[in-house]
Amino acid sequence: MTAKVLIFAGTTEGGLLAATLARAGVQVHACVATEYGRTAVPGLPGIEVSAHPLAPEEMRALRREYPTVVDATHPYATVIKGHLREACRDTGAEYIRLRRPATDLTACEVTEVPDTAAAVAFLKGTAGPVLVTTGSKELALFTALPDFRERVYARVLVLPEVVANCTAAGFTGTHLFAMQGPYCEELDYGMLRQTGAKYLVTKDSGISGGLPAKLAAARRAGVHTVLIGRPAEEG
Repeated sequence: MTAKVLIFAGTTEGGLLAATLARAGVQVHACVATEYGRTAVPGLPGIEVSAHPLAPEEMRALRREYPTVVDATHPYATVIKGHLREACRDTGAEYIRLRRPATDLTACEVTEVPDTAAAVAFLKGTAGPVLVTTGSKELALFTALPDFRERVYARVLVLPEVVANCTAAGFTGTHLFAMQGPYCEELDYGMLRQTGAKYLVTKDSGISGGLPAKLAAARRAGVHTVLIGRPAEEG
């Protein structure tokens, strides 16, 4: 009988795992939330992809067909992780978490905060341009800064709906960068210099998410890093 594995991917490591298993003869079904997420999964024989949020009945059907579930979602995707753990407990499926290693910050001068709201609260007591590289999902929280239209620069994914949402929130023109990462240190450094940033807001996205390059660029540019810490994970 062919081994079967269900992977919740959308990350670099999720795509790598899917490719490795498929080449070893394992039947893989990779689940990503969007068509953009599909780009992280290679098009190889033995890999099937669902590129949309799964309805409960779809998820139950897949778990019945695939006895092993690998959670390779992003470290900050807390909601889906909780749902997957609970679903696997309910159905008896094997749950494996592929956890992206955290970054060693012992030699880094950063201000670590628990969430985006705390990052905004910290920045209210500071002055100077801010480059936000945490994505578009909670970008609107930065509009709480009194002068956000002049002060905040945002780097987000190059997707039409993302750009539209950011524009609607008030991030436009030279204050909005739509790009596809991860990025090298030189590009990060150039953006910090281009914007005149005094603060960089980022998450611990690990090596595959480009955090070491961001930290190195911020040190070179004399920019203070505000790091949104990872949510705690069970087990």
